Amino acid sequence: MELGFARMEQWCTSEEINITGFCLDVYGFFISCYHLGEHIRLDPQAEVSNRALNRVMGTQSLRIAAAITNTFKHHTRDEGHEARIVAVSGGPPVTVTIEWRDQTLDGLVVAKQAAQDWKDFFAAQGLYP
Repeated sequence: MELGFARMEQWCTSEEINITGFCLDVYGFFISCYHLGEHIRLDPQAEVSNRALNRVMGTQSLRIAAAITNTFKHHTRDEGHEARIVAVSGGPPVTVTIEWRDQTLDGLVVAKQAAQDWKDFFAAQGLYP
């Protein structure tokens, strides 16, 4: 997850951008954010697993990551559970636009918050990825 975020940040400061590569990294980041919670949930330490699942579903950034992942996989979801990356610009500046629950969001801001939410979770649980 941290590597995915670092790759997104690297694209943002690059003079030349491969929009296809950037899009793949954006999707990869959000998918890994969601799947990280799923992997921790299946960890044998049930107490941590429940907290991880609650964390994934509890913060807005990680709910958006889950919605992007499942919308990408299934295309159409129940209302309120869809999130789509609707625009990516190679800039400058590089931008990512997400639609979620009748809102248009800055995808890079959401990604930064998702990375921070996981860092906060790991620190609170004494886990170090």
